[in-house]
Amino acid sequence: MLTYNNISLTDLSAKLHFSTPSYFSSVFKKRTGLPPSAYVQSLSKPASSSQP
Repeated sequence: MLTYNNISLTDLSAKLHFSTPSYFSSVFKKRTGLPPSAYVQSLSKPASSSQP
């Protein structure tokens, strides 16, 4: 959902039945290694090329 929708963290956490947005962020970070905002930013960056 974070990659395809322009949805707020508050709305997303509510749709996924988390008690608070901060709890959702905490669980998200534990699962992905990144907070939601950093995850979304990482998807919008072009892939770095490893060609010489």
